[in-house]
Amino acid sequence: MSADQKKTEAHKTTHEAASPLHAAWGAMQRESLRFADEAEQMMERGFAESRRATHEGARLWESQVELTASMSRAVFDGWRRMINV
Repeated sequence: MSADQKKTEAHKTTHEAASPLHAAWGAMQRESLRFADEAEQMMERGFAESRRATHEGARLWESQVELTASMSRAVFDGWRRMINV
């Protein structure tokens, strides 16, 4: 075997041995990207849910304030009627 043939054979053997490693590395990178995409989607859903809950909480708070104000007016009107009787 000539020196060039030995060199070509050695390179071929090294490349074949490295191929499973390269394939595993590529699979790991793809899995990492998939995981990162899923994590980003989960975060976006969480933020959206948080915003929705915050808006719902604000709406409920406003309703409670309106109800309290209405009750206060009713009590005040009742006292005023009792005093004016």
